[in-house]
Amino acid sequence: MGGATGRTQRGRRAGALVVAACLVALGAGPAAGAPWPPDRVAPPAPGEGRPLEDPSDPAPGASFYAQPAPRVALSGIGFAPQAVERLAGSNRFLTAVETSRVGWPGGAAAAVLASGDDYPDALAGSALAGTVGGPLLLTPGGRLDADVAAELRRLDVATVYLVGALSDDLEVAVRGLGADPERLRGEDRYATAFAVAQRAAELGAETATVLVASGEGFADALAASALAAGLRQPILLTRPGLRDLLAERVAELGAQRSVVVGGTAVLPDDAVAGLPGLERAAGLERSATAAAVADRARAAGLAGAPVLVGGESFPAGLSGGTFAGGARRAPLLVTGRRD
Repeated sequence: MGGATGRTQRGRRAGALVVAACLVALGAGPAAGAPWPPDRVAPPAPGEGRPLEDPSDPAPGASFYAQPAPRVALSGIGFAPQAVERLAGSNRFLTAVETSRVGWPGGAAAAVLASGDDYPDALAGSALAGTVGGPLLLTPGGRLDADVAAELRRLDVATVYLVGALSDDLEVAVRGLGADPERLRGEDRYATAFAVAQRAAELGAETATVLVASGEGFADALAASALAAGLRQPILLTRPGLRDLLAERVAELGAQRSVVVGGTAVLPDDAVAGLPGLERAAGLERSATAAAVADRARAAGLAGAPVLVGGESFPAGLSGGTFAGGARRAPLLVTGRRD
């Protein structure tokens, strides 16, 4: 949150995920001669130099995004203090465990497990998690983390979907918990995402719409993950040069609409040309793209309080989209710099 309200939330923990009852990005500063709003750093007095920069302030030209609506006074714009729930662990694995505990307190019949060492498999698994009604958990690729094992026991899952290149030892460990492991894996991240989409379709995913994101960076797939989990819409990963293969996979899923997440600098028009019902959800940078996707999520009925994750690195966000869309029926918003 920007301004005075945001500054009451200072302090950072590794792998933090914030669930906010109200998320606001304030617009540009006042016109020349207008009073400086009380939630901004005041201009310097003569001889003081430049004012300190408040990292929670948005870039010039940012729009209002508020839920619920702000209270507006004639003297300026003010926002009522909002409750903020912070979900965090000391690392990415424990942050995912915390989202599982909060999002699925009564357990779940199934869970999705992916490596937390990289992003593609976990983000592709968000639609599958939403389809089976369970959390997305992360683990080191070569072993089952002890805290994750304990969380799987608490959830009392019958099935654990192992996404990507997880070790045989990890599969054995899942069996030892009394759950049935099911592997979903392809020859690369793009094939793995398709394998996950196919399995999600068999389990009841809504494949009339597919989400398409770059597999060469995490930001756009992260922005799409809450929409994928909440609406059970598969995510397909792609890159320039895979247009024909992508078109084949979209057709095999029977999709009638393709929503490309991210701008043309990441996925040019010719990389997605010919897809059915082609639409694009994008902004000038990653947080604006996430806001564009969040608008779609709101319009589709994901009306819960927004979930906020940092957009500078992927670890905290990997489980955040599934938590937002699957457990909270909420959109996911991605920050730039954080305080």
